[in-house]
Amino acid sequence: MKITHTLLAAPILVLLSLLVQVQADCVWYGECFNSDNNVNCLYEGPPLNMNNDTALSILKNYCPTLFDHSDDPPLCCDSHQVSTFANNMGAPKQFLSRCPSCYQNFLDLFCYTTCYPNASTFMTPLTNISYTGPSPLNSTESVGSVAVVLSSNFANGLFESCKDVQFPSNNQKAIDLLCGTGSDGVCTPQVWLDFLGHGSNSPFPMYYNISDTPIVWQSYRKVNVSLTPLNETSYLCSSSPDPSKPSCSCQDCAAMCPPHKDVVPHPVEWEILSIEGMVFVAGSILVGFVILFGSCQIWYYVHKKDSFGLEHEVRTTLGNGSSRSHAASQSRGGNILEKIGLKWEQVLESAFSWWGRVAARHPIKVIAISFIICGILTFGIYFAKVITDPVELWSAPTSVTRSNKNYFDSTFNPFYRTEQLIIRFDPKKWKSSMHEDPYPAITYTNISGGFQLNFLKELLYLQNNISALRADMGNNETVGLEDICYQPLYPDNKNCVINSVLQYFQNNETTLERKVTDFFKDTLADYVDHIKSCTGDPSQTIDSTKLASSCLAEFGGPVSPWVALGGYSGNNYLQATAHVLTFTVNNYHNPDDPQLAKAKAWEKEYLTFVERFVREEAEEKGMMIAYSAERSIEDELARASKSDVATIAISYLAMFFYIACALGDWLPCCTPQVLVQQKFSLGMCGVLVVLLSVGSSIGINSYMGFSLTLIILEVVPFLVLAVGTDNIFILVNALGRDQRAVSETREEQIGRVLGKIGPSMLLTSLTEVCAFFLGESAPP
Repeated sequence: MKITHTLLAAPILVLLSLLVQVQADCVWYGECFNSDNNVNCLYEGPPLNMNNDTALSILKNYCPTLFDHSDDPPLCCDSHQVSTFANNMGAPKQFLSRCPSCYQNFLDLFCYTTCYPNASTFMTPLTNISYTGPSPLNSTESVGSVAVVLSSNFANGLFESCKDVQFPSNNQKAIDLLCGTGSDGVCTPQVWLDFLGHGSNSPFPMYYNISDTPIVWQSYRKVNVSLTPLNETSYLCSSSPDPSKPSCSCQDCAAMCPPHKDVVPHPVEWEILSIEGMVFVAGSILVGFVILFGSCQIWYYVHKKDSFGLEHEVRTTLGNGSSRSHAASQSRGGNILEKIGLKWEQVLESAFSWWGRVAARHPIKVIAISFIICGILTFGIYFAKVITDPVELWSAPTSVTRSNKNYFDSTFNPFYRTEQLIIRFDPKKWKSSMHEDPYPAITYTNISGGFQLNFLKELLYLQNNISALRADMGNNETVGLEDICYQPLYPDNKNCVINSVLQYFQNNETTLERKVTDFFKDTLADYVDHIKSCTGDPSQTIDSTKLASSCLAEFGGPVSPWVALGGYSGNNYLQATAHVLTFTVNNYHNPDDPQLAKAKAWEKEYLTFVERFVREEAEEKGMMIAYSAERSIEDELARASKSDVATIAISYLAMFFYIACALGDWLPCCTPQVLVQQKFSLGMCGVLVVLLSVGSSIGINSYMGFSLTLIILEVVPFLVLAVGTDNIFILVNALGRDQRAVSETREEQIGRVLGKIGPSMLLTSLTEVCAFFLGESAPP
């Protein structure tokens, strides 16, 4: 009878155990709060409805796949877990949101492990921790560690969608930061999951397994549990989780790149006598031209000009008959080119002679008309636009690089504006020291003077003062750094990107001073240990020290040590000799954009502040600072051009005195004709003509819409001054050495002299114009 009852009870017990197993779908629910961090409460019951609209809305935004069949499905998480989940997704969003499918796959991994209603099918607690505090379901145990089994399809899909996503601010792949291997390590799906499940990245160890068959784990109850791999769908990087939004770009997903065009091989260079064909042909033509031209010249001067006197000897030998024949041939004149040159010279001489007579007979009218014309042309300087942008100044508008940059800037906006300070410490004031490593270690770490606590406080003081600067825009409007800076997590996080070691402490002096001690007041962790941990892995949300502090910056992302430090060897960051503060500001393609004007105004205020700080406070604080802003090059070009005004003025004044001294005749001061003989007015008028020439040329180009460069404003006046001075000397000396004929008037003499020297002056000027024109026309 007892046997019968036992046989009847056995199936019932089996059914009850199966029923319990089906209903026990969760492995945790809610959060148990302890002194270090919040961990999940152990719970092996059925999923529960959340009944919290706010939490459901947040969760639906992150985990839409959990709401496929209901707007309030039963889940294995409560509102506190959802809040913690959302708070921890800030950094991954910054790293991975460039590729929507990668970011959603990453979210899904934690959606399933946090809230999946059938979590016990692929997860099991391995260890538990006794708990006596408050919890949603009055739990007495919290999760100590868990095992998670993922299918290769899901794990590899997650990794493949994220492996090429870039993190531009660090100039590396996001996976290098999230995998903990750095840019030199090898990241695989298993390595990535191991990194996410251990250390500071998880409040308790999570042992991820990739398998396509069930795996048996021994749970904390010492019972073998068979876990079926989670095989949910993952998105390819070439697809988008939301059909209404674009998928990843080519830069972050190789599958989105167009097929590579076959590289057309360069044609084989043809050669002649082992010399490149075109070079050989061009060289042969040049040599042939030189030989032909030289032969013609030799023949002309030997045969036609009789440079060696050969014909003269022949004529002497042969007699007068040959002489008469040669005289007849000479009377017929030179060749056609000589006749054209002679005729053109006569035309120019006549034109210059006429102009010289007109100017000499009507000096007042000529001077007045010249001043009016030059004044109108010079007025064009009012419309002049001076180029100070280095890109515009030093790159050709039609160059390939410039075209690519313009396309990038117009499509994606230009690269960020950077305001940077490089701060070195004075070794006389801030000395290196040995820092004792945390107990029980008996080792020491050598730290440079730049990592003394008080120096870091001074650095924080400077950084905070710069961050608080405000520039006056007029009309009662001011602009601060927060109005123009790059805010990658805006609007969730409105802090600016500032790359600095102080970001490891979230720019907080209290956090910087924080340390953990034991019962005997021995230091277990302080700021040096925190910096050492963060430079090893800047993406830690909880560092590997007893401080358990975040390494992420105030703006929500990591700060790479090689960006914030300088002057170190290898990975010895704590021996760095310089700190680098970099403020990242948004840039704009349109030069007339009001936001760009605000950025430049703030940069001006920043430069003024740092200049004053360097002058008044830096030495006292033991700092040696080099600094720059995005506008620094433009400002320096403008400053240099203004400083050259005095140099140009002095040069013109010196040239005036030189002309006066060189052209004039020095007589005793009491001589009535001293001012006339020394030609002061002539020298002054000559310099004035040069100035009017420069002003007129700049005005003409300004009327035509050409922009000016500072090189033009600095070089052209000296060039024109040099050429104009030569012409003054040529004209004055030619007139002074000429003897006027008896029946010739002064006006006719001036016209005759100008007719002789005018063509040569014109030829010189035209040669210079052609040379500059060819230089301008030459391709960059």
